[in-house]
Amino acid sequence: MWGLGLLVFLAPLLHQCDAQNSEPMLQDITQTMLPPDSVHNPTQLNYGMAVTDVDGDGDLEVVVAGYNGPNLVLKFNHTQNKLVNIATDDKSSPYFALRDRQGNAIGVTACDVDGDGREEIYFLNTNNAYSGRATYSDKLFKFRNGRYEDLLSDELNIRRGVANQMAGRSVACIDRKGTGRYSVYVANYALGQTGPHALLEMDEAASDVPRGTVALSDVAAEAGVNKLTGGRGVVVGPILNQMRSDVFCDNENGPNFLFKNNRDGTFVNVARQAGVEDRYHHGRGVALADFNGDGRTDIVYGNWNGQHRLYLQTRDSRFHVRKQMGETGSDWFKGIHD
Repeated sequence: MWGLGLLVFLAPLLHQCDAQNSEPMLQDITQTMLPPDSVHNPTQLNYGMAVTDVDGDGDLEVVVAGYNGPNLVLKFNHTQNKLVNIATDDKSSPYFALRDRQGNAIGVTACDVDGDGREEIYFLNTNNAYSGRATYSDKLFKFRNGRYEDLLSDELNIRRGVANQMAGRSVACIDRKGTGRYSVYVANYALGQTGPHALLEMDEAASDVPRGTVALSDVAAEAGVNKLTGGRGVVVGPILNQMRSDVFCDNENGPNFLFKNNRDGTFVNVARQAGVEDRYHHGRGVALADFNGDGRTDIVYGNWNGQHRLYLQTRDSRFHVRKQMGETGSDWFKGIHD
């Protein structure tokens, strides 16, 4: 999966930017690269994006989750020197199904679920449901029979009842066993006892990938992540493990989760021991990075109605939250608050 476990080393870049602040580091090229357009950049609500090779040509496209409009697949056109939407309103197009005009997507991710070398695309739909059960299910698209088709709409998977029909908030991919086949982690927003977090993956014994048969299962209970909470953000990476991926979830109306991979595909929540529960704030967007260059993965996320959090990991796999950024010198993050 593109981006899985990728750590961003920000401090050196920010120091360099500070030292060379005579010119802006970034330039707005929207008007030339992606100008407003009813097909390629329509005016609509969009809730996230993923990067993957949609058309199989070796180049990466940007998949945009459309909430009150179609999903988009933006490809760089070398002739026009700009991004164009290849998921057009043309039923003969191999990318037509990706538009999923009926869905209100609030998240999207891409990863190789069946291990065939080509990534599938998962759209998390809420369709106006705030919590609990949604009125429209998520979609998991596979390139099959010359076009993208929804695996969750296959009769086999309908019988298995695996399509997530809960009001989720975030979605990510994880190779929980290190096999090269990915699971899709969905952070649902529960209503009472309805809507635990989900973890969808291929059931190898019931699948026949060369024939296009991909049987799916929700293994959240087996993996130990079927928790009920106000799920908001989820991020995957080598947080506590270097050889396996862990999962961090920032939640609303409840403590955060830090699922440590037991290296057998199961997880244990160590958020309390690690000091990242932050139970009285409502998390939103979350990311991983080595912010202070010590070789350990740190966690940063935004809170809805409280201070944002930057957790720096210590040698004993605990985290200290740094809430104040220094303006000068090498000690960038000051003011430890436990």
